[in-house]
Amino acid sequence: MIRCRVRAEAGISPSESPAGVLRALRAILPDCEAQVREGRALALSDNAESLDAIRKSMAARLSLGSLDRTLRNNTAGSTTWFFLNRQAAFAGVAAICEEAAESPLGPITITLTSPRIRDVIGWLAGSK
Repeated sequence: MIRCRVRAEAGISPSESPAGVLRALRAILPDCEAQVREGRALALSDNAESLDAIRKSMAARLSLGSLDRTLRNNTAGSTTWFFLNRQAAFAGVAAICEEAAESPLGPITITLTSPRIRDVIGWLAGSK
């Protein structure tokens, strides 16, 4: 598999349980190490395969075209990113947000970094 640094993060509002936000991250990134740091939930991995639950969820909902377009539009050098709806993630569903405001409590921001970012996008979004 292609080496890829995966970073997922979400802010934790005062009305939220940090454990609940971590649960949302773990539901869509079960193979990532997740923790709370400085008022944010953070999940990290060095393996693109940790995104497999997101890939499968998006494929099941026929959303891979939207994911592919978003990833390509947000690519700068060896990095790309996308937003996921936090409430959907809590239920184990990967639902892409075009803008942060589409997720009422704030989105989960997924950032991917790899020298082969185009290959990562192709694998994740099913375009390759």
